[in-house]
Amino acid sequence: CALGTMVWNFSKCGIRHDRYFELTAAECVRPNRLRSLAPRNFQNTMIAYSRMMHWHEKYVDAMARGIVRLLDAHDPRYPKTDKHVLFSYTCKDGSEVPADAFRITSLTVILKAFQALRTGAPDHPVQLRRNAERCCASMARYTRRSVQSSPKFMREDGDACDFFTVLCRVTLDERLDVGHLLPQGSDLDAVLVSAPEAKAAQLQRLMQSARQVSSG
Repeated sequence: CALGTMVWNFSKCGIRHDRYFELTAAECVRPNRLRSLAPRNFQNTMIAYSRMMHWHEKYVDAMARGIVRLLDAHDPRYPKTDKHVLFSYTCKDGSEVPADAFRITSLTVILKAFQALRTGAPDHPVQLRRNAERCCASMARYTRRSVQSSPKFMREDGDACDFFTVLCRVTLDERLDVGHLLPQGSDLDAVLVSAPEAKAAQLQRLMQSARQVSSG
């Protein structure tokens, strides 16, 4: 989606263009457009809006809903999205290329964006908060499924650990109720596989604090 590429370019250059960001958000929330967005589009636009701290309530809500639709329908054993779930790209020669599926690293970037935008703040609508929480739950489920079944070329060392580290920080912010999504027991052991020792120790420390917040 060229719209997503352009807002990403503006943010990468540190150029504010509020009117363009508003127009892009208005286009992205249209149902037909939202259904056509690929995982990379969600990631790039979320990076752009969070980097520029450009808040658009309907855009963030739409992103939360759209991400869930793609994640819940995808089998993380496969690197490409099913064309029955998302339209494929059409090349100049007429051939179709399915869009790349989400990776755990993409979900970590998106979760950081939700956090940077303070999604779920007290002055935000209840429905927005609920949709963001559903999105976090979907991302956590997908991360667990990916840990279990994604091929190595779809993974990076410590990627699941990184995702749940950010989820801990979101829990500690107390804007979204997501503490119950954190791993424990054998689930945590699987998340820590391949994670550098320092990152694994950091996650375990943050989880102790996050559980206190959740239980309180």
